Amino acid sequence: MTRRHRSEASQGEHAAAAANHGSHSCPCLPFPDLSRERRQEFVKTAHRLAEEGRVHVRNVRRDVMEAVKKAKLPEDENKRLEKEIQAATDKNSATEPAWIMPSII
Repeated sequence: MTRRHRSEASQGEHAAAAANHGSHSCPCLPFPDLSRERRQEFVKTAHRLAEEGRVHVRNVRRDVMEAVKKAKLPEDENKRLEKEIQAATDKNSATEPAWIMPSII
């Protein structure tokens, strides 16, 4: 809570401050469980963001591969760099993390 005049603080902030009894920990607030629909929305959003990340990695790979080709390096050096770039791409565009699983729906 930021410092401001006591009259400006909301009732929730007053309740949170009273629950803390002067300690610096955050109060525990009860939140209802997520509905099935809301969990499905979160999973869809996570999948969409993961796909956007993979697309970005592929776009960066394409740009770097073009730069390597334009550099006119010796053929063996060119092939070595292409393999390194592909390995980095594969590593960073792997399948979705384990926490994005249908089992949480």
